[in-house]
Amino acid sequence: MKNFRRSYDAEMSGLKKAGSVFPWENPEAYKMWLGQTYYFARMTTRFLALTGAHLDLSYDQLHQRFMDHVREERGHERILLQDLKAMGAEIHEIPELASTAGFYQSQFYWIQHRHPLSFFGYIITLEGLALEYGTEACRRAASAHGPKAANFLKVHAEEDKDHTEKAFQQLESLHLDSKIEGLIIENFKLSTQLYKLMLKEAAEGNEIKLKLAA
Repeated sequence: MKNFRRSYDAEMSGLKKAGSVFPWENPEAYKMWLGQTYYFARMTTRFLALTGAHLDLSYDQLHQRFMDHVREERGHERILLQDLKAMGAEIHEIPELASTAGFYQSQFYWIQHRHPLSFFGYIITLEGLALEYGTEACRRAASAHGPKAANFLKVHAEEDKDHTEKAFQQLESLHLDSKIEGLIIENFKLSTQLYKLMLKEAAEGNEIKLKLAA
C-alpha cells in the first residue's frame, strides 16, 4: 500500500485545500453541501452491502466486517436532515448536482465491474477528508450556524478520527497485488476529483464566486 499512501498524501492535499476554500459560513452554500452529502450518504449501506456480496469466499473476514459496517452506518443520513432542519430547510428544496450523482453512482461500476475492493478508494476519500479537514469544517459551520446545524460534521470529524488509518491497515493485511492496488488508487483519484467538483458546484450554484483547488 506504499503507492496508495503516496497517492493519498498528494490527492488529499488538494482536497483539503478545496475544503478550506469552501464557504462553510455561507448559509446557502452550507445547505447545498448538506443536501449533496445526504444524497450520497443515503447510499452508504447499499454500497457496503454490495461490496460485501461481491467479495469471494477468500475474503470472508472482510465480508463479515462489511456486514457489520452496514449496521454501524444505518440511519446516518438522517442526521443530515436534522442539520438541514436546523438551517430552516428541507431536502426537497436542495437539487442533486450532476457532480454529486457522478461521485456516488460511479461506485456501482467500480464494485460490480472492476473489483469490489476498489470501493476502498471511495471510502478513504471520505474518511480522509473527515480526518484532514472535518474538525475545521465543523468548527466553522457550528460557529456560523450553531451546533445543532453541524451534527453530521461533528460525528464524522470528531468521533471517527481513526477510520482512515484502520482502512489502510485493513488493506495492508490483505497483501493485495499491484493490479488491485492500482484499481483502488484509480477510484480514489476519481473520487477526490469529483468531490472537489461537487464543492465547486455547490458554491457556484448559489452565485458564490470562488475558485476552488483545481
